[in-house]
Amino acid sequence: MKLTVDTLDNFTNSAVINIGKNNGYIEAYINNAMENPELHIYIYNNKGDIFDKHILPVSLLKRGTP
Repeated sequence: MKLTVDTLDNFTNSAVINIGKNNGYIEAYINNAMENPELHIYIYNNKGDIFDKHILPVSLLKRGTP
């Protein structure tokens, strides 16, 4: 499986990880608009539909998991 990563020139400067040819992709960005920034991860299928998403507080990532 070949993975490629691109940075989009959009409002959030998303990083996009392409998962092989025609197999979908993952978009990730940090939302700094709020008091507590969040990491947004969206997983798309090969048709461009979101089929899973995760939103994690950045503070959780900084302190690690218990």
